[in-house]
Amino acid sequence: MTGYRIQVLDVPDLNASLVQSAMREVEILVSSLPDDSALLSVAEQICAVTTRGAAWIDTSTVSAQASARVAEQCEQAGVRYLRATVSGNNYMMEADSSHCHGLRSALAL
Repeated sequence: MTGYRIQVLDVPDLNASLVQSAMREVEILVSSLPDDSALLSVAEQICAVTTRGAAWIDTSTVSAQASARVAEQCEQAGVRYLRATVSGNNYMMEADSSHCHGLRSALAL
């Protein structure tokens, strides 16, 4: 049996000390953020405190430019960054019929 400690952080509550606390012990971070500005803000915090070699799987619906910028930040910080597109809607998610593209790559991290 494998156990995971999951901590859900709400974007309005994010601050540097909260991100630092959450990122101290994790090897894999999964996020889904509402927009470019949220992704860029969180990326800055994550890259500043996350241990080199940690993996960040992001499912946010954001612009290609913001995602590319975050990928560059992560590369410089030594954080493995996977952009994982999620297909579906809330009804599909509840029925367990949504799909996360790139999941096999994420699991190979």
